[in-house]
Amino acid sequence: MTAPPTFGLSNCSDLLEELRGTVSDLKKDPVNPRLARYAAIVAWSMCDWVEVEKPKQIQKDKIEEKCPALKYMQDLANTFKHREPSKPEHVKLSAAHRTGGFGRGFSRDFDIVRLELVLKDGSRLWFEDVIQEALDFWNSFLREENLIPTKSQES
Repeated sequence: MTAPPTFGLSNCSDLLEELRGTVSDLKKDPVNPRLARYAAIVAWSMCDWVEVEKPKQIQKDKIEEKCPALKYMQDLANTFKHREPSKPEHVKLSAAHRTGGFGRGFSRDFDIVRLELVLKDGSRLWFEDVIQEALDFWNSFLREENLIPTKSQES
């Protein structure tokens, strides 16, 4: 099988490393919307990669039951791709750069600068928490499905 034209990414394990690296970069620069958009796109794209490597192991329309954060990643990735939501009835959020009165050096008890997701009900989620939930899900799911090497396989 010919490697896909993805600049060196050839399987779910590679894409997971890409997501891990992007989330790590985002932790160093948590209000960078470019990194946030890319992280959302990679997190949602993993569904397609899993479908190729393990057909029928994941149903995109059911994924939010397993990981609600991925529904937000889907909304962000598809809105970025199409400029507008492709299925407006599914859009649950808007994304905002909140310019709080305090810098990132302060705790969350203060109104600090952040990237947040604003849900239809008005509640707000910190993007860094939501993307971490998505990463944690993929780490676990791909390990359970034997799509990434375990510690013993790496040795």
